[in-house]
Amino acid sequence: PSPVLGIRPEYYVFDVHDYNAYIATCNLRLLHTPRARIALQYGGVIARLTRPEVSDDDFFNESTEDIYADGDCLWDEKSKFAYWHEKLSDREIDLLCGVYHVDS
Repeated sequence: PSPVLGIRPEYYVFDVHDYNAYIATCNLRLLHTPRARIALQYGGVIARLTRPEVSDDDFFNESTEDIYADGDCLWDEKSKFAYWHEKLSDREIDLLCGVYHVDS
């Protein structure tokens, strides 16, 4: 799949316009959507990048997506219960972390 934030030529010099485009894209595609609350659950740098855009009210709202189709299952294969949790896609994590591909 193509990178969410695009491909830049070798020796490209990023500037404030690239940063503003990153912020706008990140807000539109992730941070201002119901999926942003999932990013807070990751902790670390993922949560830190998310926190300024997600309110406590947004965080505590119940998920509306199908966790059984899109989530991860933690199960020991012995008990009759499993723990399901929501997850971000690799593309969503790349977007949040500002991953660009640069030709070399």
